[in-house]
Amino acid sequence: MNEDLKTGDSIPSMRVLAKNLKVAVITVQKAYENLQKDGFIETIHGKGSFISARNIELQKIETYKEVEDLAKKIVKSIQSSSISLDDLIDLIKKIYEEGQ
Repeated sequence: MNEDLKTGDSIPSMRVLAKNLKVAVITVQKAYENLQKDGFIETIHGKGSFISARNIELQKIETYKEVEDLAKKIVKSIQSSSISLDDLIDLIKKIYEEGQ
């Protein structure tokens, strides 16, 4: 599985994944149980397992917090220099656009 998964995407059944990975079904079952316990997947009896919406939101929150921490460090560093807020914003926009 090399693709990005989105909320609600189904994941292979335990038997299918075990066969593809050449491992015991119990190994995949334990992995799925851990993923479900950690909120990464939801399993619906008779329907299968799916990427959890709850975990996607948690990831967004964690990413936001990481970016906020980095921004605080940058701002603290910039405040002691001669770079203005407008210059900082322009610089961030430029770097962001170059990365796309």
